[in-house]
Amino acid sequence: SSTLGHKNISNLIRAFSIIRKKNKNINLVFTGPGTEVLNGVNSNNYLEIINENNYIYGLGYIKDRDINFLIKKAEVVVNCSLYEPGNGSGLDAWKIGTPVAMSNISSFKEHIKYLGVRAELFDPTSPKSIAKKIINILQMSKSKRKKNINHSKIMMKKIDWNLIIKDYIKFIDTI
Repeated sequence: SSTLGHKNISNLIRAFSIIRKKNKNINLVFTGPGTEVLNGVNSNNYLEIINENNYIYGLGYIKDRDINFLIKKAEVVVNCSLYEPGNGSGLDAWKIGTPVAMSNISSFKEHIKYLGVRAELFDPTSPKSIAKKIINILQMSKSKRKKNINHSKIMMKKIDWNLIIKDYIKFIDTI
């Protein structure tokens, strides 16, 4: 992610305060340029920056190897963008095997339609909607969770990324 406005992290932080009421043992981790300032706790619907007892962590930009490790260990990968050409973190999560919660925007819904992967969709303007879908994943039975993960991993193996890159190049050449 980043701290740019369209990434909508303020609504995710608000949603996280709802999630923490149900599950005190969960942390929120941000990665990407500028996110290293996001360390603290929820306090009355905003992020209080502190240096102790954090449960919200901003790691800044990290190496691919490290982000892959975090995605593999995550309970859920969340992308709450208001607009975006594609869900890069979701693509990584589906391939690695981590559940995805994402904005119900057309470009993200195309991933489900075109790739056949599974995700919880939420209204990115509603912290309650974001929280509800993340909680759905957190409370999902182990068998359903495993079934969804395996389905998405299988679907991601069917993608020929070289063909997709060639299609992008053809499209760009027509512009």
